[in-house]
Amino acid sequence: MAKVTDIPKEIADSWDDIVKTFHGRLVEQRNEFKKRTGTRPFKGQEISQNEKMIQLGNITAQDWTDIFKKHGIVKEDGRILLPNDMLKQAKNIHKLSQQGEINL
Repeated sequence: MAKVTDIPKEIADSWDDIVKTFHGRLVEQRNEFKKRTGTRPFKGQEISQNEKMIQLGNITAQDWTDIFKKHGIVKEDGRILLPNDMLKQAKNIHKLSQQGEINL
């Protein structure tokens, strides 16, 4: 059975607006995700490494900057500190780019 949550009286009048705003933000994020990842020809199935590389090759330099800023910590001097796992993946992508497996 679903858990019932009591809505505080002070926000009860604006609850519908809060829900609509939250829903709108979720829809925007979903649309942005779809725009960045493109169509899903694989219908939710695991895609091959080659297809992943093609998708990575379609990401622009500005997209990379936005991704790094979103997931990293921007210091006052402009440096971006990234999580170790993300840095390892970025290095791997760079290595694949140097080998010619993807075109960034």
